[in-house]
Amino acid sequence: MRWALGSVACLALAAMTSCSAIVAGDGTIRCERGTGGDPCPSGLTCSAEGVCVGGDACQVDRDHDGFNACNAEGVTLDCDDANPQIFPGAPEQCNGNDDNCNLSIDEEQQDLDGDGYTRCGSPSRPPDCDDEDPERNPGAAEICDNVDNNCNGLSDEDPVGTGLCGAGALCVAGRGCVALGCAAPGAPPCASGSHCDTSVNPATCLNDSCTTTSCTAGQRCNRDTGACESLGTVGAACVAASDCASGVCTRSEALNLPSSSTTTIPSSVCSQACCRSSDCSNGQICWDGGRGARSCLPPALVGTSVGPGAATAACTTGGDCASGVCATDVSLCVAGCSLDGDCGSLTCAPVMITADPGSDRGQLACTASSGGKRGDSCAGGADCAVRICFPAWPSNFCSGPCGTSSDCGYNLLKCSLVNYGSDTSWAQICRAKQTIGLGTQGSSCTVDSDCHDERCVRGICANTCCTQANCPSGTVCAASQSGSHWEMRCGPAAG
Repeated sequence: MRWALGSVACLALAAMTSCSAIVAGDGTIRCERGTGGDPCPSGLTCSAEGVCVGGDACQVDRDHDGFNACNAEGVTLDCDDANPQIFPGAPEQCNGNDDNCNLSIDEEQQDLDGDGYTRCGSPSRPPDCDDEDPERNPGAAEICDNVDNNCNGLSDEDPVGTGLCGAGALCVAGRGCVALGCAAPGAPPCASGSHCDTSVNPATCLNDSCTTTSCTAGQRCNRDTGACESLGTVGAACVAASDCASGVCTRSEALNLPSSSTTTIPSSVCSQACCRSSDCSNGQICWDGGRGARSCLPPALVGTSVGPGAATAACTTGGDCASGVCATDVSLCVAGCSLDGDCGSLTCAPVMITADPGSDRGQLACTASSGGKRGDSCAGGADCAVRICFPAWPSNFCSGPCGTSSDCGYNLLKCSLVNYGSDTSWAQICRAKQTIGLGTQGSSCTVDSDCHDERCVRGICANTCCTQANCPSGTVCAASQSGSHWEMRCGPAAG
């Protein structure tokens, strides 16, 4: 601050021997408390920030975090109005401070997932890098699933040197355990008429008729027939992302594809991210198996067909519905969504369904729920369609469904999967962040807390996505495993 030289007024009390309050060039009165009493003029008080203020000064937001130190009734709001990271509703950090002004310090030390590790850690135990997943903690064994299971900042590393997949298999990023290829020591030679193609990982015996580089753009070399063929469309069997026109190959387990006597489910299929049927090409449905992964798929792959029925229309089978899914427990068509705006006059909320096709599962769907939508005032979770009510001043507000974190409209919220009762009951809902990571999409990271969206995938910050349009060039909106479920994230493309 520039002082008003030549016109500085000394306002020290007569009993003091030196000047302890001066008028700054902007008209504010700077002060410094001494042993002789308050140096400010009558009616003013020297604040902790060194400024003479009036009696209602606490109704000013000094740290510009959106909260005053008190309200008109004198009730304390911001318990530290000099620190913009501390205010009611702020994420509680592991720092020994009362960050959210609820009179408790580091109260999130409770073990939310019951795995014996807390988010903040303790002198005897390191912190849990994901206190919502009991399978991720510093004591967990690392497995080949593209996830940092043991919270050391690495994914699929082999800390004890015995191999994560056992004899005869190799852990490949984005693909899990795959059989060792023909280039492995001791591997049998390729059959006559084929050769060992080392341009793929793991190396694979390839028919001599073509190579992985001899096919034209938009084609792949079929490893079995040796013929160049078109890249796989959504729902086609795949081994790697390079087999698919969409650039995404997803494990069928993640999509929770239903098995039937008439349908053979491949271990992985070419996929395309979606949140609603309109994200898919004609003749496809947006399939949500309840485990977090979603993809456009041909209806026949999941044993259904499509009909005219819109959301909540009466139905008997999935073939009566435009979505291909009929909730047989209530005989109503189920239409997927990610925002209330996808549903017209209906509400986008998680529902539990007994569906045709498939087994019981939960997903976001357009429903006639009477619960509050995102931003509506609430007294508790029961008032909200998604059963989450955020405490805030001057009134609490409901959470809502989302496709990306930007849909949540508040910097301290993120779009994240919420479990609704089983391993096939996950839905993307706006929820409070646990950390204040600074990493944006694509930034380098080692742990989830490095990232603004709280997810680190193979060394880069990966934001939540709904469709490929949410992701920047060079990344794909694909399912990333997190314990027993999968999250749709803008991650690096995998081969």
